[in-house]
Amino acid sequence: MLNATHRVGGLTPAAGQCLPSKNILAALTPLILLLGSPLAASAQEAPRNFGGTELTDGNDMVTNDKTVDLVEDINFGDGSDALTNNGTITIGGNATAPVRVTLLSLEGVKNNGLIDMRNGRVGDVLTLPDDYNGAGQSRLGLDVGASGADQLVVGDVANGKTAIVLGGLTAQTAVLTGDKGPILVKAGAGSAKDAFSIENSEIGFIRYSLAFDAGAYRLQGQAGRRAYEALKISEGAGSAWRQTADAWSAHVASLRDAGADADGLGLWGQVLGQRMDRDDDIAVGDRKVSTDYRQTSYGGQMGVDLINVGLGEDHVVAGLTAGYLDTKMRFSGLAGQDVKLGVANFGGYLALTHSGYFLNALAKVDRQSIKARANLDGLAAKFDGTSYGGQIEAGARSGDDGLAYEKLVSIAYVSTRLDDMLVAGQRLDFDTAAGFVAKAGVRGTARNDLLGGVLTTYGAAFVAHDLTIKNRLDFVSGGVTEQLSRDGGRTYGQVLAGVSFRASGGAIAFLEAGGDYGGGREGGSLRLGARFGF
Repeated sequence: MLNATHRVGGLTPAAGQCLPSKNILAALTPLILLLGSPLAASAQEAPRNFGGTELTDGNDMVTNDKTVDLVEDINFGDGSDALTNNGTITIGGNATAPVRVTLLSLEGVKNNGLIDMRNGRVGDVLTLPDDYNGAGQSRLGLDVGASGADQLVVGDVANGKTAIVLGGLTAQTAVLTGDKGPILVKAGAGSAKDAFSIENSEIGFIRYSLAFDAGAYRLQGQAGRRAYEALKISEGAGSAWRQTADAWSAHVASLRDAGADADGLGLWGQVLGQRMDRDDDIAVGDRKVSTDYRQTSYGGQMGVDLINVGLGEDHVVAGLTAGYLDTKMRFSGLAGQDVKLGVANFGGYLALTHSGYFLNALAKVDRQSIKARANLDGLAAKFDGTSYGGQIEAGARSGDDGLAYEKLVSIAYVSTRLDDMLVAGQRLDFDTAAGFVAKAGVRGTARNDLLGGVLTTYGAAFVAHDLTIKNRLDFVSGGVTEQLSRDGGRTYGQVLAGVSFRASGGAIAFLEAGGDYGGGREGGSLRLGARFGF
């Protein structure tokens, strides 16, 4: 149980002692001068009491189990002295100006509890003249601000494990530091590199860590998990482009299944939904940053077949398509960052068939309205983006009227450029992100007459490779710029299954389900579509 806070300072004499009179002080002055050392003089004048415990010139082994507030130096005196802190030691908890405290003549400190300098003001300093050891639940609270930071000074070796808790920093004030961050701890030669670490390392878009050099533990602010999550927004925009492209691909596949029975102008539309889990770890120095997210999408795509004619063994389809998709990326980080994209698109397409061979092409542009929000601390940003891309499919179809078999390949290229993301006085400057998705697979269909129309069931399986050739951004914060990037590729499997019905009047309706598996992807989609000829 913590006792009431004990304030240790010059206004409280040690128990059983009286404040020296002016005459006594005058008599002691020559002796103090003879000592010839400012530190010695300070030691003579400093209080000889720690949190209610009398200090002697013998071997003082002090254990603190309560809350003690230090406001000036404490003299532990002669002998071999040690302090074990199981409670809380604060430095200038209620002071109005920076406080510097030295625990004079103390040979060692073992911290199992909390040493706390957080009081809403930077510049407090605690000096320990000899060794420091962090053990148990050892923690050190320090304020950090634009003008500097609190500091722990260890005269000799620092070892063990101590978690530093940063105060004074919020998601709105955390910034990149480069190599100019403040020194939080100074220690002597032989100190352990990992004696200190940052407990609350992720603040806003910044990840704080410690750089160790010659006994100095310097604070470093680098791009954090949220910044790397922002790198994935371009990926999410590219995925949205391909989802609506898949709607067009399903439409031209249904025309191949129908053959000449679907000739003529036609209006088609689809509603679609998809949920996809994307897992990815980005290597950053000696650590990995997880950027896992779930992307859910709902929307619709429609189009018109302006040309749909058979010319002997040839068949030509040309048309226009447009649609809208709401997609949400929910990242799995503790900060709970969400990104919502409202995506409108417009494109044109061409499909050619000759003696069982087919070639399809789509060109499409997406325009995104993007809202990014971190639920935990209220950071938010709004910006826009644009994706341009094209998709080509080619294959061969064989079979009779009942069964058909297709071998096909496709490749889609998408280039995405997002506007700058401005948040908390920082800027994320997105470079153009570009990549290919190549697929190869097979598709089979079975046709049966039903209710005066034709029922077609079908299934397909593909191997796909998602190759990102460029995805970068510049993170500008606190006058420092850090470049983030994620290039590379993933291979995954894709399956489709569906059923369509073509009525005697030529109208077509279908329902299709699909799934992606492997390569850090797992999820499924559902699509409902119809076409009406006229």
